Amino acid sequence: MKAFLFLRGKGLLSNRSLLLQILMPAVILYMYRYIYSLDILNEVPKKQLLLFCAPFTIVLAAGSLIAIILAEEKEKNNYRELRLNGVSIDEYCVSVIIYPIFIAVIYMIAIPLFLDISFTNSLVIGYVLAVNSITLVIVLLYLLIGLVVKTQIAAQVMSIPLMLIIIFLPTVSLIDPKFEIVTEYSFMGFFTDYVNDWEKFSLINETKESVIYLGWVVILLSGIYYYKRLDSDFIEK
Repeated sequence: MKAFLFLRGKGLLSNRSLLLQILMPAVILYMYRYIYSLDILNEVPKKQLLLFCAPFTIVLAAGSLIAIILAEEKEKNNYRELRLNGVSIDEYCVSVIIYPIFIAVIYMIAIPLFLDISFTNSLVIGYVLAVNSITLVIVLLYLLIGLVVKTQIAAQVMSIPLMLIIIFLPTVSLIDPKFEIVTEYSFMGFFTDYVNDWEKFSLINETKESVIYLGWVVILLSGIYYYKRLDSDFIEK
């Protein structure tokens, strides 16, 4: 497994298009910081920027990265060869998601620094929980997409619209109250509630959002498990 992870990391570093996708959020965050220094966006609350930047960064640097890697390896038949050579689907999935998750954690730390947002000790825990909540679902969602699709084009067709929804739904819900219900019943509700009022945020008041969020996690895990069963039957044949 260690050798497999090493090769996965080496392949990731040698793929320029994937590296560009990983670094793109950092460029966007730096641009926001530069624009702020020019007093152009000073009237825009930093909470709104966090509401946009966090989902954007995680989807681009972690989520869609997973789907593209899986689709690319299926096109090159690397996926089937690995499975036939004894690599279990669990080992394969772990090798695909471990680096994107690590990248997401780095960005989770970097986002407040880029946006010059300071959290007190009590607010840091809420921030970590809120960002990790959307990271988990985004990783599972794009992992499922990557497992289902067979080509990079199909992965992009499914990933891009989904990416736009995840990025803009929390921001649009601030503008149009009609979208608040959609956000509430999405996995973004927990994160959105935290960003909108992090000074008063408490898990005790997020019972409904927590239940909805757990529902999303269960549905996605069930989808991945169902695919794993189908994949195992196909490989055995």
